[in-house]
Amino acid sequence: MADVWNTTRGGALWRTAYKYRDSYASGASRTQIWIETPWDTTPQLRQDLLGYATWDQSKKHLNRQVPLAGQFTGGAATGEGAERVQLNPQRCSQMDLELFWPNAPDADHVYPASDPGTGDFFLAVDGYVQYALTFGPTPYYVLTDEEANAESYTGGPGEIPPESKRFVKVTRRYLPEARKTPSAGFVCYHDGATGSAFDPFVIQEVGFIPTFQIEIIAELIEWPVEAFPDNGITECLGKVNSETVHLMGKTYGPGTLLYKGPARETEPTDSAAGYKVINIPHLFGYRPQLWNRHRLNDGRWMPLVVKGTEPAPFGNGTLVPQFAEADYQKLFQPG
Repeated sequence: MADVWNTTRGGALWRTAYKYRDSYASGASRTQIWIETPWDTTPQLRQDLLGYATWDQSKKHLNRQVPLAGQFTGGAATGEGAERVQLNPQRCSQMDLELFWPNAPDADHVYPASDPGTGDFFLAVDGYVQYALTFGPTPYYVLTDEEANAESYTGGPGEIPPESKRFVKVTRRYLPEARKTPSAGFVCYHDGATGSAFDPFVIQEVGFIPTFQIEIIAELIEWPVEAFPDNGITECLGKVNSETVHLMGKTYGPGTLLYKGPARETEPTDSAAGYKVINIPHLFGYRPQLWNRHRLNDGRWMPLVVKGTEPAPFGNGTLVPQFAEADYQKLFQPG
């Protein structure tokens, strides 16, 4: 067993034990390392290895202690300035108690202790324990506060929220659609060869103009429950983005995203480090041709406004769009 003791960022002691194991599989590679630690430092070790997030309510971002990276899996932040993203290493995702050292607590290592705050007595265990640490891949970028430029973020125009660059799992699905065009959808014309000729005429039915949208779910991972962005969801629901949105290294121009609310019901759960957290699955509809435009039969996309607000002399010229705009930064700000 190694004799060299290491210290975590929170001050917990640990040293590498006698086993190391790699497991390779497509999208599911794992590394396990066995460590030994004093029993009384386990709570701090758990936080330092598995990571956690906190929220200072005076700030518009979270503070994150990221999970420990695997020793031999590499990975570093890349990119310039606000656009930095992570080349992900494996991260510590699980701690399993293997055994006490020696094999079980005995009378020499179990003693009464008291809580300094309440005075309550309980049995404490002295000695060492061994844990198996499991490291694996994450489906999102892991960035520290420094790498995400968190402390310099103020929420001003054009800034990129730190929480849109890290701990966000993004999934997509492509949805074909059809917009209805009443009474003028299709024209029948003579083919120039069969029977008597006739002039083209409109079939008096509802026509359908094919189009599509891409649904994007951006799931924010392990937010403190008190940081749930109620204000941002309320302000952005049913509206399009007023500014460019940066999401996991991709950009979406103004007016291309429609916020539909959380994709499913949300409820608190326990993080691996023991904190009450919640995942927030923001659902967007993405249409690169802009949501406030309509596709004509000839393929052009033209502005779409509320009736009566079109340019004079047809309307009052106020140009009220079908979908109002909102600042999507608020969806990635706590509170």
